[in-house]
Amino acid sequence: MNLPKWFVIAKNEYRLMTSGSLLLRRTLPYLLVALFLIFVFILGPALFNLIKSDWLVLVLSQAALATIAIILLTLFFYFLVIPITNTLKEEQASELEIFLAAPVKPEEVLLGKFMGKLILFGTLAAIIAGLFAAAFTLVGINTVQMLVIVLTIFLLLLSGLWIGTVIAAVLRTKLSRTAKGKDIGKGLSIIIALPLLGLMYALFSGMMFSALDDPGTADLVEMILAFFPTTWGADILVSYANFPGLLFPPETLVVVAIPGVILFTVASFFFGNRVIARAYTLEPTSFTSSIVKKDGFLLKFIGWATGSGQFSVMVITIFKDWGRRLENLSKVGYVVGLVFLLAIFFTRPEEPTAVIILLTFMIGLLAAFVVGEVTIRGKEMLFIYRKAPRGENRLVWARLIQGWFIVVPVTTIIVLIMLAFIPGLPLIDLFAYLLFMDQMAMAITVFSLGLFLVMPAFSEKTGEMIVNMMGTMFLFFILFVIGEVFFGSIGFVLFYIPVSWAISLSVLYLGLRNLSRIE
Repeated sequence: MNLPKWFVIAKNEYRLMTSGSLLLRRTLPYLLVALFLIFVFILGPALFNLIKSDWLVLVLSQAALATIAIILLTLFFYFLVIPITNTLKEEQASELEIFLAAPVKPEEVLLGKFMGKLILFGTLAAIIAGLFAAAFTLVGINTVQMLVIVLTIFLLLLSGLWIGTVIAAVLRTKLSRTAKGKDIGKGLSIIIALPLLGLMYALFSGMMFSALDDPGTADLVEMILAFFPTTWGADILVSYANFPGLLFPPETLVVVAIPGVILFTVASFFFGNRVIARAYTLEPTSFTSSIVKKDGFLLKFIGWATGSGQFSVMVITIFKDWGRRLENLSKVGYVVGLVFLLAIFFTRPEEPTAVIILLTFMIGLLAAFVVGEVTIRGKEMLFIYRKAPRGENRLVWARLIQGWFIVVPVTTIIVLIMLAFIPGLPLIDLFAYLLFMDQMAMAITVFSLGLFLVMPAFSEKTGEMIVNMMGTMFLFFILFVIGEVFFGSIGFVLFYIPVSWAISLSVLYLGLRNLSRIE
């Protein structure tokens, strides 16, 4: 009996996933089942027992349906976004050649890969579903109701993951045909997470729960969420909370919601497979030529500001190379959007300490994205510049100028927007605040550049990239805390500015020394 081709691909995907250890390959399913049982029957009940009174008030309140529907919708979109954010992760050429040479359809390849990786994402979905079931045991639901809750949430999250996989496949097919399309896809994979983060921050900050306390707002939210299948799951959970022990409680929609969830899951897989058969392909990418445009006002200004000569040409070239990729611009947009989301839900502009801490993390992340390319582009790029007289040093200073031209204006704009919400702020205070933040942005950029030279990250996927990002953000956060605690408001400035610049310049010097030793 011939096995389905997608099953063979799924089996091979699992073998690749566990290729590092034969023992892990044999025991992983049992370990994941044990992990699920521990979360559902031990950790879950223990966790919700700590907040039992607040949890019971929530699930039995008037806003319970809207609140749980929003939580489930957030989880649904999280599972949907996971495969989309990896849309343009290119397959290896050898793997593509194998699939193209084999008598296998694209939809079978995609389904097989999906099922092969389902053991991890499926376990995560099952644990989340089990935590919901464990939480509702506090209201006295029986075993059958518990199983229905687990199955309902698992199917909803599984459907979201499959729909995201289908969307990702279609996007990869449409966008990967050209280099520009690939760039758009990479930028989209970064920006697409912002709406989901906004929804999560609204939940964590408590602002959404406060808004749902208003009956009118709760009714409006329920009406809007009625168009999403996750609301059926919320109906089941809330109905079971109010009628523990009854599989189909009277005067509820459970009798419709349970078949609705099952039908939605089946329909999503059926129609998703049809869409893939029509729109997804494994054919290789086509190539197109780039069109070079004239330098705009910004590039002309940068050329004027950096003077004429070889160094100015290098700075402009680096700017062109960086700015032509939408992925880089999307990273800037992501950082700015993240700052505004955090400012809206967790800080107030009239609290300067919280704003400075937030901007410290933002500047560190943005600087790492921008100047980190000094090594992320690979060793080959460094060796090209090494062949020119003082080429490596010129590259470093050009990257520093580029970082300042990007990080400082972005910081200025964000600070001005935040300060605009403070009524009656004196103009002298505004300029002092702005000047302090801009010099901090310059110092952080210098430190980040030096750190990437001391600990080079030759790929965005390496551990050094994450270490450098976190190191930049937390060092200046620690300096801020030390200055605020031990030196007060005025002494803080006198401590922070010279110390931050001394550390940044020292790290840059060490980075330049290390750069010459890279082989």
